Amino acid sequence: MRQRGTQNGAGEMNQGIIWDLDGVIVDSAPFHFQAWREFAASRGKVFTRKDFRRTFGMRNEDILVCIFGENLEQGLLKGWSDEKEERFRQLIQGRVEPFPGVLTLVKDLDGAGYKQAVASSTPMKNIQLILSDLAILGFFDTIISSEKVARGKPDPEAFLKAAGDMSLALDSCLVIEDAAAGIEAAKRAGMKAIGVTNTLPGGKLASADRVVKTLEEVDLEMIAQLLA
Repeated sequence: MRQRGTQNGAGEMNQGIIWDLDGVIVDSAPFHFQAWREFAASRGKVFTRKDFRRTFGMRNEDILVCIFGENLEQGLLKGWSDEKEERFRQLIQGRVEPFPGVLTLVKDLDGAGYKQAVASSTPMKNIQLILSDLAILGFFDTIISSEKVARGKPDPEAFLKAAGDMSLALDSCLVIEDAAAGIEAAKRAGMKAIGVTNTLPGGKLASADRVVKTLEEVDLEMIAQLLA
């Protein structure tokens, strides 16, 4: 996490940016698909691209139920979920590529004094690996991972926890998301939202305060206007 005063030269601001991870910072979908396909095959099941599209964004436990049926014990669900995520980390480590504009925006926001958080339904180990590989882990004040929330998006729990960790008012936070459920969660939290069309067409993100094709379109002026 960020050590105050080591990277932020502009003084601390009472506004914050909350980032989603998958589909916003990195395109992790191909690695998740391969991990699910390999895991399912190891248990005698076929996991297709259609299955992946149908379940993408769901919690692992719910995806496992879709693949294997409902009669799975909670302990088994957790063990299998952990195994799938370990496969994912093995596949993506050393191959992490950020979406265009991400690294510049993270550093510009830090330099301007904004607090920053990641709020994602992915496990903490995944988030830390990806942010470390991109050399931006130190720019974030807090990380809200799957282990820290009981309810996934569109429930606003993750964003509310991120704002709380940063000691910020809800209307002082702006969310960057690529999914309709994430935009809905931001709105339910009383936050502004930018939707980036990395995974969905703009029409699916229409409830966002601003929709962009790439984060290269987002600059400090746009952020300030949205949070004014």
